[in-house]
Amino acid sequence: MTDRKTATLMLRLSPAIKQDLRARATRERRSLSNMVEVMILDYSRWHAGGGGLPQRRSTLRWGPHACATVSGVR
Repeated sequence: MTDRKTATLMLRLSPAIKQDLRARATRERRSLSNMVEVMILDYSRWHAGGGGLPQRRSTLRWGPHACATVSGVR
């Protein structure tokens, strides 16, 4: 049996971050919601593995200044 996605998470983002996130989701042919889910899973795997690269990377980079890297990927 598959898990149904019924939990809701509300976020407040700056318009620039939302616009950038939407553009990246479009490039990867994902919905905005799915892009956020993939990023959260990648981030969790990255930290659980001791800081190495995640198994499957999204287009965004994670690090100590993740918010600063969203608009201008290093």
